[in-house]
Order: sequence, then structure tokens, then C-alpha cells
Amino acid sequence: MKTNRTLLLYWVSLLYLLVPVVVFVMGWLSWLIALPLTALITYVLVSTFPRSQHSDPTNPFALKTIVFSGLTSLAWVATSGVWNLGFGRTQDWDVMRNDMLSTLTKYSWPVTSTFADSSSLWTMRHYLAFYLLGPLFGKATGENLSVTLFATGVWMALGVWIAFLLLLDLFSRFGNRKYIILFLFAGFSGLDAIGSRIQGTLSLRPSSLINGGHIEWWAERFQFSSNSTLLHWVPQHAIPSWIGALLVIHIVRSRKSLSLIPIISVAMVLWSPFSALGVTLLAVLLLVNAGLFVEFIYSTRAFRFRTFAILLTAIPLILFLQSGTSEIPQSFLFSNGDFSHNVALLAKFIPLEFGLIAILAGLIIRQRAKELAIISVALSMVLMVVIGLYNDFAMRVSPALLVVIMVNAAEALITPSKSMKIHALRIALVCILAIGMITPLFEMISRYQTPYTGLQSPCIETTCESDLTSLGLRNYNWTETPAGVLRNP
Repeated sequence: MKTNRTLLLYWVSLLYLLVPVVVFVMGWLSWLIALPLTALITYVLVSTFPRSQHSDPTNPFALKTIVFSGLTSLAWVATSGVWNLGFGRTQDWDVMRNDMLSTLTKYSWPVTSTFADSSSLWTMRHYLAFYLLGPLFGKATGENLSVTLFATGVWMALGVWIAFLLLLDLFSRFGNRKYIILFLFAGFSGLDAIGSRIQGTLSLRPSSLINGGHIEWWAERFQFSSNSTLLHWVPQHAIPSWIGALLVIHIVRSRKSLSLIPIISVAMVLWSPFSALGVTLLAVLLLVNAGLFVEFIYSTRAFRFRTFAILLTAIPLILFLQSGTSEIPQSFLFSNGDFSHNVALLAKFIPLEFGLIAILAGLIIRQRAKELAIISVALSMVLMVVIGLYNDFAMRVSPALLVVIMVNAAEALITPSKSMKIHALRIALVCILAIGMITPLFEMISRYQTPYTGLQSPCIETTCESDLTSLGLRNYNWTETPAGVLRNP
């Protein structure tokens, strides 16, 4: 039976995911839609608040756990360059995220603009949940861009902290050994160093590491990012994927609170549609594997009004996100390029990025072998779909599924065993994970070598250039035909 503390952590996780949804609803949607929708979300949160008084004798959220996980999250987020603490931000921030935060701070919501090459009034259309809290504080302090960036970093750290607490609660039975998992999580990655070397894009000399860089595009058409890469480059996809995936793992393994799963999926839609899809796919796979899918259906019926309320919330969010997206390229992997070349890349990518870790973890903890096999097949299938210029589908659906690989690898590492065979397998797993940590080392060094910059005035009012105002990427971030649910600008 789950304790009150664990249930409270579930609720805090849902609150974190839903707060920016409420901010969006109240700031962007028509009042006729915003007010009842806010009431529905409030009802969902109130109805899921834990009322059980059961205490936890093992006290998984002791002060040491809370403080250690909080400080670790602050340190890790600091390496992303969001604060002026010796690190700079990635190119993705330079070309997109910085301008998004500035624009949302300086312009009224919903954001609209006319561009020099078009006479139409364009409305911003983007998955905005990650971006809204920082600009909200920036607006409240006189459109202060420094406050916006600082608050965005705090928001990131809070999300990572929640993910860390979920992770530690999952491993609470292991005592102080569980703290190792936080460092494994931050360093978790595929074998990009080996893949890059095979493809001839990286030398393994020490000078390569000293110069830093981004080594994860060695497979050309697809990439599964390390956790540090995700945090540094795309926190808007990473943080909800981690929280959502860990919640689903908790729920399925405890076989309780199954009715929360639809809330998790809908809460993530405005964060990242791809991440929401990844967590939903993960939930279906784990429920089926555990033989809980029918019980899940019954649980949603038991809370039918709450399920109806959260599904109703999804409708205006989806209408907003899908408006004007028909120009975004979509295809299947084998419909483009040389067939044999793609097969050869997959034959290297799958074992190096997750296959070897999954096999070793499954051999060490046999009770997880079927789960690892199902998730590995799903990750392989994710690679078959190509959406966006940089195959965002594979990169952004995969993090939720990769959390399962990482969690089971961590369990394989710290579960006691007297078997010599298990010890040998564990040594092999440690070596693979250690080689994988070369990727986050490259990222950390690159951030350290990148100068810190603050936010600048929005590019739609200056001569600067960004992906937000780019003609080639306009259909990714703006629409000429905004959804009817939006408030008049």
C-alpha cells in the first residue's frame, strides 16, 4: 500500500505539470472557455489530493533525502547555463528559447505579430508550458528579462527536484545506496562515443574531450539524447517526460492509483505533444505487460467525472497546438534514403543506444526482462517515424521510454547478489554505463566553455534573427489561422 507521503508526491508532480496549463488557459483562451476550464482543472487537483493519514515508517522523505536531492538538482540545472554560474547555454537557447522567453515577457498574450514578408496577422502557436512561468514573473516585475531567465531556471530546478524525489522513492528500499541513482540518472546515455568513432566523426583522444562538443548526431537521421543533453538543450521535453514516466512506473508497479494516468497524459500535452505521446505509449505498454489494462479501464469508470473533466481539458489544448501545422514534414524512415544504409545505421544504433544496457539489465534482474524487451521493441519502432526537419519524433518520444531502461539498469546495479555470474554481468553493465557518460562530459565541458549571456529584446521588434521569427520555421511556431478558442488579441 502506498503511503501518504508517496501520494502527496504524486499530487505535487501533477500540480507542477498542471500549473502552467492553468496559466495558459487564463492568459490565452477566451474567457468563456478559460473560466470553466480552470474550474475543471481545479476540481481534478482537489479530487486527487491525498486524504489518507497513513504514515510511512521508513520515512523515504527524510530531511536528508529532500536536501540532497534538492541540492543535486540545483547543481545539475546550473550546468545548463540558465544562471550566471560559470556555464553558458546551448545553441538551441541562442536560436530559439531565449527569444521565446523575451517575446512572452514583453508582449501581451496571446502573442501576435505581422512580419515584413506577409500582410497577415500571425498568432504564436507553440507548446508553451515550459516557457510561461518565467515570463509571468518577468511581467510582474516590470517586464524584467533578468527575472524571466532566473525564474525559468528555478522552474527547471523544481521539475528536476520532483523527478529526483520520484526516483528516490522508487528505490527507497535500498537505503543510502539509492542516492547513487541520482548521479546515474544525470550521466545516463547511450554509447555515442563508440558510435561516433565507428562513423568516423569523433577521435577518442583526450583533446577531443577537452574541446567539448555535441557528439550525438553520429547516426545521421536519428538521435536518442543523454539525460544531460536533454536538460541542456530541450528541458521543455525532458522534464515532463521524466516526471510523467516515473509517475507511470510508480503507479503500475504499485498497482494502485491507475486512474491518475489520463491526468498525467493530458497535463503533458501543452509541455510537449511528443513527450505526452511517449508517456502515454509507456503507460499502455506497462499496463498491458502487468496485466492491468482492464483494471485501468475500470478505474477510469470509477472516477468517470474526473476522467471526463481532464479529457475535456485536452480539447482546447489540442485545437491550439494543431492549428496551422499541415506544412510540417512527416514520413516514415524507409520511405526516404537508401534502404540498406538505414538498416546498417539501425544495426549500430539500437545496440549502442539502449540494446546492450537492456540486455544486461534483463539478465541481471530476470523479473524485468519482459518489460525491458517490450520497451526495447517500442524504442525501435519509434525510430521508424520521421516528423520535423530534425526527426523530432524519435528524439522527443524516446526519453519517457528510456527512463524505464535507466531505472532497470539502476536496479540491476544496486540489487545485492552473491552469484559470480551476476557480478560479471554487473561489471559489464558498469563499463557500458561509464563509457556512456562520455556524452554528458562533452556537454558539461561545452557549457563551461560557452560564455553566459542574458536575454535580449525580442527579435520581432529588432533586427536580430531567431528560429522564432524565421520564415523557414514559421509554421512550427506561428499560425495564420488561430484556433477559435483563443482570446482576441
